[in-house]
Amino acid sequence: MKMRFKNIENALAFYKKYANCVGFSVRKSSTIKNKSGKIWKVFVCSKQGYREPRKIPSQSAVALANAISRAREHVEERRVKRRRVETREGCNARMAVSSTNDGQFKSLKEIPACFKVNRWTKLAAKKPILELDIIVSTSYAQVGQQNRMISDA
Repeated sequence: MKMRFKNIENALAFYKKYANCVGFSVRKSSTIKNKSGKIWKVFVCSKQGYREPRKIPSQSAVALANAISRAREHVEERRVKRRRVETREGCNARMAVSSTNDGQFKSLKEIPACFKVNRWTKLAAKKPILELDIIVSTSYAQVGQQNRMISDA
């Protein structure tokens, strides 16, 4: 289904709701604007693509970096960069929108009714609470209250 939106924020809100239902989180990928003012915006799964491998610095760059770090040691404590965890898995979920002549935005490709995701990428705080979860948690709460009543007696 191709969709039309009043602005980019509405398109992003729609895609976030869609992604939440399907089971992945969203990030903004790229924005392109041409000379005539037409805008293209791409929203992708947060695990889309892969990070580029780190470049090995040349000998002169290493020597310069060492000299700078020695100079900074006298001024302040040396900061240690933490290694980033690899989070990209090459997921292909995406939605691209472009501006129209009337100022609205339209999706460029049809958004599938259900995108196949074989993993759960969202944070626990964003996971939807299912009706079954509510039933189980209330039954545990009731059992806990009964146990308290027994131990109080």
